[in-house]
Amino acid sequence: MTRVDVQTIVQSPQLPTLPMVALEVINLARRTDASVEAVATVLSNDPALAGKVLRTANSSFYAQARTIHTIKQAVIVLGLNTVRTLALGFSLADTFRRGGNRGFDYTAYWQQCLLSAAGARVIAQRHTPALAEEAFLSGLLHHIGVLALAEAVGEDEQAFIVAAEGDPHALRALEQAELGLDHTEVGVALAEEWRLPPALVEALRSYLEPDQASIEARPLVRSVALGDDLARLYLHPDVGGSMRVIRTRAAEWFGLGEPEVDGVVNAVHEQASAMREMFDLPASGVAAPQAILAKANEALLELNLAAQREAATDALTGLANRREFDRSLASALAEGTPERPVAVVIADIDHFKRVNDTYGHPAGDRVLAAVADAVRNATRWGDVAARYGGEEFALILRGASPESAVEVAERMRTAVAEQSIDIEGVSVHVTISAGVALNGDGDPADVVLAQADVALYEAKSAGRNRVCMAAPELAA
Repeated sequence: MTRVDVQTIVQSPQLPTLPMVALEVINLARRTDASVEAVATVLSNDPALAGKVLRTANSSFYAQARTIHTIKQAVIVLGLNTVRTLALGFSLADTFRRGGNRGFDYTAYWQQCLLSAAGARVIAQRHTPALAEEAFLSGLLHHIGVLALAEAVGEDEQAFIVAAEGDPHALRALEQAELGLDHTEVGVALAEEWRLPPALVEALRSYLEPDQASIEARPLVRSVALGDDLARLYLHPDVGGSMRVIRTRAAEWFGLGEPEVDGVVNAVHEQASAMREMFDLPASGVAAPQAILAKANEALLELNLAAQREAATDALTGLANRREFDRSLASALAEGTPERPVAVVIADIDHFKRVNDTYGHPAGDRVLAAVADAVRNATRWGDVAARYGGEEFALILRGASPESAVEVAERMRTAVAEQSIDIEGVSVHVTISAGVALNGDGDPADVVLAQADVALYEAKSAGRNRVCMAAPELAA
């Protein structure tokens, strides 16, 4: 694919040019002495834009107590900065509403930008209210480089977006790999070409790495970054992953707890809905916030359970790992009674070193996995089977009598001995030795494990491939 140059894109005749009113608004935005009359006069030169600003000022987005009839009143009531932000946002959005790339989904693009803008504004309103309007405008335009690339490289940009699956970091990586630049670079170059406010330029540059922004710009950039996350929550299927990122960032950056984040999600939907008509976007196809939150919480629960399972599982065998075994044993012993004792079985593969020495460690791993399957299949419902360490395995048997504990251990030993493990066409057989112990009157875990170890040693000493029970006096 042909590499492209940033300046070539920025100066391309394919890009639409900003209208005069937008350029004048930008100039006013840079001046600290801009008057109410000056802003009202500039906006009045574009009746369509002025009408859109007035409708927005009177919408639920700003929830004014009284009707605003003129642009001058809007500037007085809403403030100079808010009106300039609205005017600039509408001008830029109208200018780049449709381009020449028929393969690019402009409606989806602006839907995402509007949700991002609403999200950035909601966050800023709660944390830094003075930045609310800058956050809205920055959120609306932080992907402007994507539009420019869509005009420059045609349908390839839409292909990058589809391949990235909603991940802006992945999108940037694809753009860099194929084009030698990315949408953040192009967006910054456009913003500088238009002489947009420095804070907005910084948001376009750093929204993917907000902590790399300057200290002064960081609250705004973080608002835009979190707004982008909130848009993905509504638009992309991995709501659990998106919500996890949102909650983490909201807590770390803005001190927001889970109930406050849920409130933000609702507010984003409300504000985006209020602005959708002003940006001439079709009715939203996104789910209601209540459905999004329910789905996100369900997905998060599944993710947490999966993470807990992964943290408790031995990667090679799929059995419980040592940490989970220790936790389960402590819990079982705490709940055990003389009427429902807890048995522990410790098993060791006989002569396992020979397997590694003869066939190599990958073959040893296959043997461990095969033995683990036999161990798992020998257990009863509710028993815990674990890889205890190396070539050792362990069972926790709740409510087991000495006879039933030995029966389970024998079933495990027999299953292993009868296995034929294929290693590169060679049939390999291994055996295990096992020691069984029952907890006495409130014996702690280390005592029960020591008893099982002694019984295992006896099984090894007696010739291996057998089960030994701890001496009754030790288990009493």
